[in-house]
Amino acid sequence: MWKLTEIYAQNVCSFRQLEYELSQGITTLIFGDNRDNESQRSNGSGKSALIECIAIGITGSPLRKIKNEEIINDNSDESLIELTFVNDSSNEKFQIERKLFRKGSTEVSCRIFRGGELKLNEGVQPGIDAYNKYILEKLGITKDELYNNFILSKHKYQDFLSCSDKEKKEIINRFSNGNMVDQAIDKILEDKNPLAELQKKTELEYAGL
Repeated sequence: MWKLTEIYAQNVCSFRQLEYELSQGITTLIFGDNRDNESQRSNGSGKSALIECIAIGITGSPLRKIKNEEIINDNSDESLIELTFVNDSSNEKFQIERKLFRKGSTEVSCRIFRGGELKLNEGVQPGIDAYNKYILEKLGITKDELYNNFILSKHKYQDFLSCSDKEKKEIINRFSNGNMVDQAIDKILEDKNPLAELQKKTELEYAGL
């Protein structure tokens, strides 16, 4: 399982530079301190920017309905976001780096370390869309699951009860391996087919007698 361990950012919203190492297995309370406008207190201090760094780093898009360039600090023309994930079971470290520009397209790159060694050509993709797809596949998650189960925000969140029956089933199967039951049922039906044919043939013979 992948764990997000480090967030590094430059010129994102109110941050000139942000370096944050996530503590694992505990709940962390983040309180904002607005030093530009005391009347705002914690508002506008960068609490949401921390979540935006995670969302943009993984998906390439902010949580709010705003353009990417609106995330860039007013005093800069570009910003940088770097996320670091670790996977203890595979002894891997996965880094995502995104650069946003006021003028020009977004740049993204991925680096994979396995056993402490950088794998140079692994993770290289031909374009932005390919990187976005690769990142989600590498982390083993869909965009909907990310927004509904991991990054909780009023801008993207959809509660479980308001989902369609199909989506509910997919979510339940995701965590319970319920889809294995469906596979087992299909296998049983497959095994029954020859016996059903034999039974039908026998019944016809019996009717003839």
